[in-house]
Amino acid sequence: MAAEAMSQGHTNFHLDKIALARSAVAILDRETTPGVTSEDVAAARRNFAMLLSILSRAARDALRLQVSGAMAARLKRTRREFVATHRSEARKEDVLLLLEDMTIQIESDSTKEANDVRARMREITREFDLTNNSRELVDDHASLVGALNRLAL
Repeated sequence: MAAEAMSQGHTNFHLDKIALARSAVAILDRETTPGVTSEDVAAARRNFAMLLSILSRAARDALRLQVSGAMAARLKRTRREFVATHRSEARKEDVLLLLEDMTIQIESDSTKEANDVRARMREITREFDLTNNSRELVDDHASLVGALNRLAL
């Protein structure tokens, strides 16, 4: 029942974990539970395997979302600090260092969003010709700030 509710996307489903554990132990302890057959135990094991699989997947998804949110916040903070520090101008090498820092922050993230951010950072590098004459100032600072602000995870 719990597995079915979760697999059907019922988000308001509540499961009392203590009661569940007690019921599971009672069913699996068929020696002390009258009327529990080996088929009942096998069915309970299958159901628990399915439930634990769903719970495990939900936990991984939640962790991924949490990590992604924290990563997005760090990227936003890094970008905001750069823009505040370089209000009217920025050297190309400073922008490259910013992009390098941001790349390191999303290094372990293989989501589509992180891949899109990496692709956009490569576009910024090309668009503002950051690798040539890196000691020079970026030609169009306002456009650079706009491009950086569009980087989102």
